Amino acid sequence: MIMRYAISTARADRDPCPDLRGALQPRCGGHLASITDPEAVGELLRSIDAYKGTPVVRAALCFAPMVFVRPSECRGARTSETT
Repeated sequence: MIMRYAISTARADRDPCPDLRGALQPRCGGHLASITDPEAVGELLRSIDAYKGTPVVRAALCFAPMVFVRPSECRGARTSETT
């Protein structure tokens, strides 16, 4: 649809999408790794507690298990979203 718009507004001469079809292999979806063993969860939490890195990273690591968010959601969170 973007290329059709570009052609109709004279921003492009033609649609290159058909030429690119099949150039990239589709991404094979799969399950992401997760910890399901309670003892392994405890080990992870102890490792987070022992982390000696920067205060910002340490705070993010401590915060993530409390709210169960993805790292990108934690990084992009705003103060207004916590109330």
